[in-house]
Amino acid sequence: MKKKVPLSDVWDSSGEIRWGAVESNRQASNLPVDAKVDEQLCSWESSSSSETVENDDCTSKFEPKEIESSTWEYDGFLLKLATDIGNRLVYAFNTASGIPYGTVNLLHGIPPQETTVASLAGAGTLTLEFELLSRLTGNLKFGKAAKLATRALWVRRSQELNLFGKHIDVKSGKWVEYLSGIGSNSDSFYEYLVKHHILFPDDADFWTMFVNVYSGIHDNSRLGEWYVDVDMG
Repeated sequence: MKKKVPLSDVWDSSGEIRWGAVESNRQASNLPVDAKVDEQLCSWESSSSSETVENDDCTSKFEPKEIESSTWEYDGFLLKLATDIGNRLVYAFNTASGIPYGTVNLLHGIPPQETTVASLAGAGTLTLEFELLSRLTGNLKFGKAAKLATRALWVRRSQELNLFGKHIDVKSGKWVEYLSGIGSNSDSFYEYLVKHHILFPDDADFWTMFVNVYSGIHDNSRLGEWYVDVDMG
């Protein structure tokens, strides 16, 4: 049997998560679910003397609470929440370059004093979530914005070496840090190129981007068994 579970049955008034449906046969350790023991009815003598337990009085109180076995039918509320936050985050992509700001206020949009400098990882690590949201909702704007940001970063790579800087100005589209590497502020950008290809192979250019970027890193950032930061130029 399936039943709808209203939101009020998921969170209580204080914001704590309620337990969902529980199968009546589930056990914790070796005790029945919701077993209750009235200790006053259990007679235990000191271990220094002969131990005596009134087993009948104790065990008879371990009565499992009967709970109707049921399955929670998902009603889509998580997708509604994801769409809501997606609509709030998408304002970050409203730049001349298509590369998003690093911060967006979920209530008011881009903060007035927000810096125009974004990291490679921050700006280019959004396609998995946003493209999936587009495919689940049918609203293409989420995936389109995130993929445009990745492609905008791609065309600004070092053409000769296939390397990227670590920070870029989202308005001018110019790099403000030319140091290139696979560590902080960069690593997940490369990761998302290959993961996007695996999840969404119809976006064929992501594999092309990954192969070229991998080649650039291997040829220009590798020093023995290590990968080091280098100048992207």
